[in-house]
Amino acid sequence: MDESLTPAEALALAGRAQAAAERPVPMPDWYGPGIGAVFLAQGLVIGAALQFDLEWLLIIGYAMAGPLIGALAGAASRAGGVAKRPMPGVWRLALATVLVVASIEFGLGALGWWAGLPLLLVGLVAGGAAGGVFWLAARRINRQILRAYPEGGR
Repeated sequence: MDESLTPAEALALAGRAQAAAERPVPMPDWYGPGIGAVFLAQGLVIGAALQFDLEWLLIIGYAMAGPLIGALAGAASRAGGVAKRPMPGVWRLALATVLVVASIEFGLGALGWWAGLPLLLVGLVAGGAAGGVFWLAARRINRQILRAYPEGGR
């Protein structure tokens, strides 16, 4: 049976296909906890390096987050995540999240150091808090995407 489309139907179908292709997709469920774990590990490594005066470990602690976060973001992008098709305004939220996460990690670390607490514990708490904030922010972004595009989903 030959069912050809009229030009109007073809244009409507093309318009729906383009809208679907441009629709933001939520981040994979593992992305928030994965990046959160990177911050937790970074805090732990930096705390251990400072407490046990291991300069080489301190360098690893400061250098580790960028490549790990980049690898996870690349994997999320290939999985069809928000990095591939960003939702309008998501970059402002991402920048605010990075600034808040960095401030929490640095602020808690500085307070713990100033209070004379064991730096391994300080690093663990600071990294865990920063990772938790990132995880919550990632969940918030996903909720915004799903609210704005309920038909898109995963």
